[in-house]
Amino acid sequence: MNPVTRTSQDRIWIGAITVAVAMLFALLFAGTASASYGFATQWGEGGSGEGQFSYPYGVATDAAGNVYVADSGNHRIQKFDPFGDLLLTWGSFGADPDQFTGPYDVAIDPSGNVFVADTDDNEIHKFDSTGTFMTRWGTAGETSGKFDHPRGITTDSLGNVYVADEGNHRIQKFDNSGAFILAWGSFGSGDNQIGDPEDVATDASGDVFVVDTLNHRIQKFDSSGNFITKWGRNGGGEGRFTFPYGIASGNSGNVYVADTGNNRIQEFDTDGVFITQWGTYGFGEGQFRAPRGIAVDAAGNVYVADEVNDRIQKFVPVPEIGKVVVSGPSSATKGKQATWKVRVTNIGDGTARGVELKVNGRGMKASLPIGNIPEEKSRTAKVKIKPKKTGKIKTTFKVKSKNAGTMTVEK
Repeated sequence: MNPVTRTSQDRIWIGAITVAVAMLFALLFAGTASASYGFATQWGEGGSGEGQFSYPYGVATDAAGNVYVADSGNHRIQKFDPFGDLLLTWGSFGADPDQFTGPYDVAIDPSGNVFVADTDDNEIHKFDSTGTFMTRWGTAGETSGKFDHPRGITTDSLGNVYVADEGNHRIQKFDNSGAFILAWGSFGSGDNQIGDPEDVATDASGDVFVVDTLNHRIQKFDSSGNFITKWGRNGGGEGRFTFPYGIASGNSGNVYVADTGNNRIQEFDTDGVFITQWGTYGFGEGQFRAPRGIAVDAAGNVYVADEVNDRIQKFVPVPEIGKVVVSGPSSATKGKQATWKVRVTNIGDGTARGVELKVNGRGMKASLPIGNIPEEKSRTAKVKIKPKKTGKIKTTFKVKSKNAGTMTVEK
């Protein structure tokens, strides 16, 4: 196999908020207002056979939910169905129109055409959905339409193509046939300056998100390259990054970042407000060794190119008991019935099944079923108990589900 040229930077792989407010007659508990994600499946292993990978970098999905992977070390594109069954593969090492030298990323336009960033050849290749070559453009250089190792690639709703031109520290925009439209960015750490852009994504409104890798941040621009906002800095906390490499925007408008050096995925809203994260270093399900490319399909499923583990991992939104509100008395009299209302909300995707409530406190104990709760819906249960003791109430209200987690409120 012919080697793929990489920089030392390419080889990096590094290894419920609970709020309770006590009041005289009521208590409110609110969890995070977003769906969580659960591991669904994975496929791939190191190698050059069908369905195997060598440095899987970029990943993209089409309207039908099919998954395309830039299998960089094998100099090819592989196409799978949403469950990881191989549908098609094309490409080999070389300089012909249907050959590649280290393809880094892949993108799908609204018509189903496939665009590949052929990084070491400094070209963009366009194919139809069956892998039939259509056109290509680019060569090595610094002027408009030329590249210095193009990395991430994406399209917008109009079919325009955006390329993260890494070595030139800029974003270039082309029409669907490769005609140059505009470029922006230069090396630096200021607004509209970029240090090794590794990936780029667009949302439904046409805004453009750029992974500013050396500056450990995300920058957001409009479709004309005008700076809007930025977020992130180096570190391992929420909203911080260590050499992020991949980015994707979902139908919800939220932005997903492959935080490569921290071996995790972070989700933000369109303005950069942190929502959730998942992943740690390792070989197991939901663990990563240098997550690179990331894609979100129309159903909100998230696909991650887990580079060093030579696999694709799929995550799905899951139901989540994310908000519990308890109202009732703050003290009780022995033998006198007291009533509490417990409102439970499923903030995730899909139905929360088998939800039940358990109450345990000084002189009080009860258990009752709440049943199933559809996504983004609430159910209210009334708890009536005759306490065995008089005085201030110290009670735990625990809500659990068969598939949506648990949440506890202490009153």
